[in-house]
Amino acid sequence: MSDATDVVDAQIEAFRAKDVERFLSYYADDVSVVLFDGTPMFKDKEVMREQYGKFFADSPDLRVTIANRATAGEFVVDEEHLTGAHFEGMPDEYDALGVYRVMEGKIARLMLLF
Repeated sequence: MSDATDVVDAQIEAFRAKDVERFLSYYADDVSVVLFDGTPMFKDKEVMREQYGKFFADSPDLRVTIANRATAGEFVVDEEHLTGAHFEGMPDEYDALGVYRVMEGKIARLMLLF
């Protein structure tokens, strides 16, 4: 385990608990969340709070498992499998790749590939 994996693991546990405030506590105030092509997903943590709050509330059966993980210093790359997800425009079950960059104990950047 490393500091980076500890932070990512803690936010995954908060995700599983659908605890939006605890989930967001692992993200830097100026976090950058983007798709792999660079398209921004959320402009700030307040938008994340709104979107994840709705996502958690609308997805009572939400589950996430980590199928594979690679780490390199401050980077954690997770292959995630989600089920029970209810979010407009997304299937109920899908795989995603998340590339987390952890700096100073917080997730500073997250790149997602769906």
